[in-house]
Amino acid sequence: MTHTFLGLPGEIVVNIGFEIKIRSGLENLFIIALCNDAIVMFATAKTYEEGGYQPGTATLLAKGSGEIIIEEALNLLNRIGQKE
Repeated sequence: MTHTFLGLPGEIVVNIGFEIKIRSGLENLFIIALCNDAIVMFATAKTYEEGGYQPGTATLLAKGSGEIIIEEALNLLNRIGQKE
């Protein structure tokens, strides 16, 4: 059984983690947030529309940053998978 660990910078809202897990197709994917000394909140565009703490005072990132981190994480996981 293979386990995959994905380290993401900053804090991510839960729907980002779920999206990565679902779209990756990896059964044993563990996402670890707050890696590499980047303290910022990543939120999806939907989260920005809903408002609240995450897209408000918790981040300096623009709307769409969550979608970028999802796509880049999936690209990285795909590249790693091709090397096995």
